[in-house]
Amino acid sequence: MRYAITRIRVHTILLVIDFLPLIDNQISEFILQSLHERLCALKCDPYSIKILPDHVHIVHELNPKIALCDVVQNIKGGSSHFVHQQESFTRRFAWNNGSICFSLSSSDECNRVISTLSKQEEYHTNTSINNEIIELRRTYPELLTMILKCNP
Repeated sequence: MRYAITRIRVHTILLVIDFLPLIDNQISEFILQSLHERLCALKCDPYSIKILPDHVHIVHELNPKIALCDVVQNIKGGSSHFVHQQESFTRRFAWNNGSICFSLSSSDECNRVISTLSKQEEYHTNTSINNEIIELRRTYPELLTMILKCNP
């Protein structure tokens, strides 16, 4: 019996509601734990998760048996719920509607994106998330871009 091996790599960007810088060190730990656990449970192995105050970058595999929209809905809803369940967390937190996802054409492309993500704090001292999205599209024109409108 033959089996096809499918490797779909995705760069997902989750935006905080109204682009507010709501993610501090405390909430960052909760989000990281939840995103990692949920992606692994969905068999969408995470390669890199970079958390910034107003958005999160995730480079992960996509399980070919699960729609990308369902993965995004699961990780957004689950991480938001997880954060609000923590007794030490008393502030408001929510994700913006939709998300931005880029498919990565090769492992080299995946590695380039991960390398770029390691410099995000420095990059965002001079650039907003909106400008970053425009730059991503300019830098990686071969990426298939989808803006998903599914809400958790």
